[in-house]
Amino acid sequence: MKSTKRLPFTLLILASMLLAGCQAGAPPIGGASQAPAIAGFSASTPLWPLWQKILYVHPAGSPDAPGTAARPTTLAVALQKLSAGGVIHLQTDAGRVTDYRAPLVLTGRSDLNVYGVGTGYPLFQYVQLTNCRDVQLSRVCAGPSAGTVFALTDCTNVKLMQCVGRNAAAGNCMVFGLNRCNGVTFDGCYGFGTGRKIFQFYKSKNIIVARCFGSGGNYRGGYGNDQTPTMAYSTAYNTYNIDFVQCWGTWDEKAGKPAGAVYGIFGVDGNEALKYPEWPYGANIKVRYCTAYTLPGQNVTGMIGASFHTGLSDVAFSNCNSIVSHAIKPYFFGLKAWGGERCNATDFFAKGGLKPSASANWTVTLKGTPNPLPPVLPWPAAAMKLLGGPDLVKDVAQLKLLIGQG
Repeated sequence: MKSTKRLPFTLLILASMLLAGCQAGAPPIGGASQAPAIAGFSASTPLWPLWQKILYVHPAGSPDAPGTAARPTTLAVALQKLSAGGVIHLQTDAGRVTDYRAPLVLTGRSDLNVYGVGTGYPLFQYVQLTNCRDVQLSRVCAGPSAGTVFALTDCTNVKLMQCVGRNAAAGNCMVFGLNRCNGVTFDGCYGFGTGRKIFQFYKSKNIIVARCFGSGGNYRGGYGNDQTPTMAYSTAYNTYNIDFVQCWGTWDEKAGKPAGAVYGIFGVDGNEALKYPEWPYGANIKVRYCTAYTLPGQNVTGMIGASFHTGLSDVAFSNCNSIVSHAIKPYFFGLKAWGGERCNATDFFAKGGLKPSASANWTVTLKGTPNPLPPVLPWPAAAMKLLGGPDLVKDVAQLKLLIGQG
């Protein structure tokens, strides 16, 4: 019989300790617990990066710290150490904005999760993801920015959850902007302030936008002139397979609406006269249980609008609200499609003197009772208010009065 060589005792002990650490697993996402300790090794022992996949960072962290909850490292070091993927916890100071004083830039990253943890709100100058795959950002705030606040380009399978953006630059800049992306989810993301669009999707596909909020205003001197289309949610130029669920938005031009300016909460642009023939006319865009509104003192209509170039088809609004509180004109449904097919708005509730402006290829059915308002999510609502945005709890109370539910 062959003799079986036994591992030296010290190696056997080391292997068992490593196995125990791996089996113990990482702390739950968003939790404050640290990774399990290994007897005989401190957290700063060079051994730990071989198995540790979670790093804690803080603006006051040290580059030579191990990245534990007690001794956070810097964001730059964490990104370097987790080049093959992992989890970054953005530590925050209790109950207030924690300014990271830098942009969050990810290029060519995959299998990376970045989470804000604690009771505070991590704030970056802007967020830029380029050519990323399987990346998730949660509870991240950004802005004001010298460009687009959250800019995603050539990304696949990316999730933004309860992220808050504010104040994009003047010009063709957005608060949340997609460019040539495939498979992006926005869940509970709130955006407000300046910018041509709050959510803008360009040449992208397979997008889910759930429980999001957009509030724009004071767009001036931007892209061409002040009459450019300006919207809270915009699917533009060959973007398709989009599902908006329980989203809402408003627009308030403090200085007043420029003559001839075009505003809307939900809008769609088409194929731009066959400029991009590889993209289909069938937009397959759904807007469900969504609400557009204007409250007293605001200067722009709360219409839900859809403007289609060159005949996009397969667009459906269902169980949506358009609520306005005072006589700023014009108020239109704004449902128009030149040459499109299978476009409809069903169970549509309108309050405040709105008049339909649907073209012949739209099917529109109205209802007399309001549809449910979208939910107010505590974390992004609190972050948005703290950063100077609308108070959604107050807005909802006013909206319920307007629709007779107060």
